[in-house]
Amino acid sequence: MAPSPGVLLSVVGLLLTGPGWTDNEAAWAPRAPAPTSPTWAWGVHRQSLPAPIGRRTRRRLTTALNTMWAGRGLGSPAWKRPLRRTWGYRGVRVGEARHPGPPAPGSPLHPAIQRCRAHSPDSGGDRHPLRRRVAEPGVAVRCFCPVPGCGHGDAMRASGWASHEGMRHHLDDHCSGTLTGAVPAEYLQVHRLDLCSVCRLLVGRRYNGVHPRCRPHSRHHVANHGHASAQDPGLPSFSTIMGHTAPTLRHVPHVARAAWAQCLARAVAAAATTNTGPAWQELLMLPKAVLAAPLRGGGGHHKQAALSTLRRCQRWLAGERMELWDELVQPRPARARADGVELAAQHTRCCALAAEGELSRACAALTEPPPLPPSRATLEALAAQHPQAAPPDVAQLGPARPAAVPEVTKENVVRAVRSFSRASAPGPSGLRADHLKETLSTAHGDEVASHLVALCQLLARGEAPALVAPHLAGARLHALPKKQGGVRPIAVGETLRRLVSKVLCQAVREDAVNHFWPLQCPVELCFSYLDDVVIAGRADVVASSLAALQTTAAAAGLVLEPTKCELVAVAGNRSAVDFSLFPAGFAVKGAAFDLLGAPIGDSEYCPQATLSDKVQKAGKVLDALGELDNPQVSLQLLRHCASFTKLVHNMRTTPAGLHSAALVAFDGKVRACLESIGCFPVPDRIWQQATLGVKHGGLGLRQCAVHATAAYLASVASTQEACRGLDGRYNPDWPTSSATAATYNAVVLEADRFRGDQAHRQQALSAALDKAQLAQLLVTAEDASGRAHLQLLQQPAAGAWLLARPSPALGLDLDSGWAPYEGCALWMTLLRTAMDLTGGISPGPPA
Repeated sequence: MAPSPGVLLSVVGLLLTGPGWTDNEAAWAPRAPAPTSPTWAWGVHRQSLPAPIGRRTRRRLTTALNTMWAGRGLGSPAWKRPLRRTWGYRGVRVGEARHPGPPAPGSPLHPAIQRCRAHSPDSGGDRHPLRRRVAEPGVAVRCFCPVPGCGHGDAMRASGWASHEGMRHHLDDHCSGTLTGAVPAEYLQVHRLDLCSVCRLLVGRRYNGVHPRCRPHSRHHVANHGHASAQDPGLPSFSTIMGHTAPTLRHVPHVARAAWAQCLARAVAAAATTNTGPAWQELLMLPKAVLAAPLRGGGGHHKQAALSTLRRCQRWLAGERMELWDELVQPRPARARADGVELAAQHTRCCALAAEGELSRACAALTEPPPLPPSRATLEALAAQHPQAAPPDVAQLGPARPAAVPEVTKENVVRAVRSFSRASAPGPSGLRADHLKETLSTAHGDEVASHLVALCQLLARGEAPALVAPHLAGARLHALPKKQGGVRPIAVGETLRRLVSKVLCQAVREDAVNHFWPLQCPVELCFSYLDDVVIAGRADVVASSLAALQTTAAAAGLVLEPTKCELVAVAGNRSAVDFSLFPAGFAVKGAAFDLLGAPIGDSEYCPQATLSDKVQKAGKVLDALGELDNPQVSLQLLRHCASFTKLVHNMRTTPAGLHSAALVAFDGKVRACLESIGCFPVPDRIWQQATLGVKHGGLGLRQCAVHATAAYLASVASTQEACRGLDGRYNPDWPTSSATAATYNAVVLEADRFRGDQAHRQQALSAALDKAQLAQLLVTAEDASGRAHLQLLQQPAAGAWLLARPSPALGLDLDSGWAPYEGCALWMTLLRTAMDLTGGISPGPPA
């Protein structure tokens, strides 16, 4: 590496004055350095340097330097190979007078300022060395952040920017508080910049310290001075923001995620730091103003929509608030469709949801009715089911005690954000949980998480402005039709409030469990799930507890609906319960009843309840999957949503022997659905293979009649401790449990038999059943090729094509780039090959 310029000039000056130097060019001896003003090109104080020299002169000076170096007994200099230079120093000889080495960290670099270093007082100089000029053509330079301590100011590690204009967004992050550190005043003076008195971002000095777009806000600030929580009339009001029905994008396009994260970081930082009405207005209007759904959809407009979102983010960063808001368009009301068009729309929506990984919603899109359209009757029906009591006066509680508010950490906030279910619905502001998730994977993820921590802490302490509280605590109602008639209100709250709720629930989860468990109440059993409450015990105690519950619920505006309540006499016909103690209208049942969807009764009631409640309802979904024109989506939905998973709750709560007939009937429906999807008959051996797990060479369509024993035994083994906490007389060794264990042990291998003294998971018990079934298939195979085929299907990743998400964007949809018939034939070929059906059946589209 070449010596530094200061050492080089000192040694050259010694050589020029030493003996033996008679060349005429000795007149070039360096003069006394004259002090100059500090430059922002390198960020250090350097003195003026001599004018550039020619190639011959440099060669002679280098030769003389080497000769003098060796003559003084210093040895030969250890010249090293020049290091590879990048980002502005490629092709530049570092060490010469014109380019004296890399800049100091934390200083900007500009072509005009770098050129000023070549000017010396003897060459005419420049009275304004820091004035911005046009860079010389062909000079490769980079600009670095001037803020001390910023990582983007290190020229040896950071990539820098091509110009100061390109670095403006980064400097705005420092000014807005998104990044730490302030822009030096000397940099602002050199580049004739200032800080806007309204938005605190960089602005040209010619605008007198206020952006043109911020002048209305500046004029209004004088009238609104002293009212930090008042709304800004230059922005839409909170009611307008929350009441606008413009839909937002389900996902932020990849090309715009970095810009969106930057917008969100600034908005959240402003709301958490200033906590003013205008800051909250900008935060709540941000999703609809930036992530508004495009007017034209379809696969041919994805790229244009992504670029449009990126431009809107850039316009928001540039300060365009009302311009973006005024461009929003109210969505058109949905028009009624014909039956055939409606069915095609359901299939399209189902495939779109399956491509995004929303399998349960995709399956529901085939059978569930759409939400009710907005109307006066729907609004009145929703209002009738809303509690009519006056809201409680929370002001008398006073401010929250600082010690009572849990400390919010970044880990808890990130965990709460990631705990939202995929494609969670947005609140009134249009902000989705996926919008927050997608910012965490960008370069601004840490900034967003840090500012979300401050915002959650502010909301947990109840320090938000009073004008914002009703809108954050509100929700948007969706009206869904009930199967028995009527309207079911579904409320979707604001995402930020739900995030704070998740963080607080995580903080007090262990304390809540220790406080509420075991239950201490006069009745023997009392638990609730949403609006379903179960009270069990003696008749008089249950009646008094029900009366107390009615009184407490009435204070909150909740009314007990007798027609939806049941009174169960567990003794059946021998019961001596006085039913007059309870309100009139209760449905009275005997020893057979349903508890939270699980049938409880004898061998006659349980199969009938399972058939009527589960099997018949699941038959509609299975028929709809058979009619779907995408077999890849159909099989995936059948495996994950419409087969074994439909009856898991019943199998875990009811002994297998009590509803085995209903389980066999359900397996027959699943087999018929597979035949409809695959367009081929399914023999017994192929059906046995299809019911294996994917890693065992099957399709993952487990038989409920076979795996019901594993589900019930796993449930009994995992709930023993909880059941003993509720009832000290609980005994898990019932006759039904012993019979279920005997049935299970008769099927599995000897090493995998169930033992009651061990806790088993349902996954492990089902894997043992698959292992025994696979061993039977290998033994009964017709020839060696059949056994080899099963062994090949068990290789790692052999069934990955069955588990792949059918997404055209990821290239995993087999119909992408194929005609419908050819795409079906391609997928059918894979399915028939996996099931070893390679002859005798011609592929074709499903009927």
